[in-house]
Formats: sequence, structure tokens, C-alpha cells
Amino acid sequence: MWAAATLATIVIMLGIAAVALTAASCIPFAAYWDRTIPGARCIPQGRPFFATAIANMIVDVLILALPMPKLWGLRMQASKKAGVILLFGIGFGFVFQVLNEKV
Repeated sequence: MWAAATLATIVIMLGIAAVALTAASCIPFAAYWDRTIPGARCIPQGRPFFATAIANMIVDVLILALPMPKLWGLRMQASKKAGVILLFGIGFGFVFQVLNEKV
């Protein structure tokens, strides 16, 4: 249970950090949408968003791995157990397929 609570805390902290990074990326804040504001300064958007994406992918892998010890401990046939684990992995495969298409 502590692993799930720790992971939930990490997800919340990453979310807060992403919002704060977005909010602080331009001064004044309105320059995030309107770059024509005189004296507006913005940091390049690529690297912070890329870092956030990598952190989210790592968290996704950890979330996928979270139930695996319980799944391996189930008293069922190995083929059914493999099917349940495969079902979890299918969703993870879709994430990588979408990332592959975007890159």
C-alpha cells in the first residue's frame, strides 16, 4: 500500500510542477498566448515539455509495474495469469504506439 501512496504523491507533485512550469514560462503570463506583448520574455517550450513527457512515461511504467507482484501471486493457471498480465501490457503497448507515431 505504501508503494501506491508514494506513487500517487509523485504523480501529484509532477502535476503541480508541470502547472508551475507552464505558469512561470512567460513573463507576463499573458505572453504564453500572445507573444506580441512588448517586453514579454518566454523560455523555450521544447525542453520543459520533453522533460515532463519523460517523467510521465517513467511514472506510467511504475504504475504498470505496481500490481505485478500481486498478479504473479494469484493462484490460477499460468496461462490465465499470463493473459491477465498481457491485458495490462496491451494498454501500455498503445501508449508506446502513440508515442512512436508522434515522434
